Amino acid sequence: MPLNLPTTLTVFRLCAALGISVVFVMLPAQYSAVVALSLFAVASITDWLDGFIARRWKQETELGAMLDPIADKALVLVSLFAIIGLHGLNMWLFFPAIIIVFREILVSGIREFVANKNTRITVTFAAKIKTTIQLIAIAGLLFSGCIASLSQEWHNGIYSVSVIFLWVAAGLTMFTGWDYFRKSVAVL
Repeated sequence: MPLNLPTTLTVFRLCAALGISVVFVMLPAQYSAVVALSLFAVASITDWLDGFIARRWKQETELGAMLDPIADKALVLVSLFAIIGLHGLNMWLFFPAIIIVFREILVSGIREFVANKNTRITVTFAAKIKTTIQLIAIAGLLFSGCIASLSQEWHNGIYSVSVIFLWVAAGLTMFTGWDYFRKSVAVL
C-alpha cells in the first residue's frame, strides 16, 4: 500500500521519536538537547499537519488512523524519558511522567480491546488539549536544557513553567484516561 502525504508525516513522527532517543545516546550533551528539541518541534507540527491534510485532501486511511496515536505516544513517551535523562531523576518530573506513561498504556489497551469488539472510542477535545499541553511542556523542558549553560535565570524560569505545564498535562491525562475507561465499561 503506497503511503500518502499524511501517513508519511506520521511515519516521520515515529522516526523522530526514535531519533530523539538516539540523539541523547550518540551526541555530546551540549548538542543533544538542541537536536532533540529540533526533532521534537518538527514532529509536533506534523501531529497537527497530518490530520489536517488527511481531512482536507480526503486522504484518511486505516493505516494512518492506526499509526497516528502510536506516533503520538512514541513521541511523548520517548521525549519524557529523554527529559528525565537531561534534567535528572526528580519527583517533579518523574511522577507526572509516570502518570502519562500509565495512562497511555491503559488507553492503548482499552482501544485495542474495544476494537476487537467492533467498537471505537473517538478522541475527545479534552484529549487533544491534553496532547497540546504535553507537547508544550516537553518542548519547554527540552528548551530549558538547551539554554542551561547560557543563562541559569532563563533556564530556571522556563524549566519551572514547563514543569507546571507537565503537571497540568498529567492532571488532564488522568481525566481523559478515566473518560476513555468510563466510555469503554459497557464493552469491557
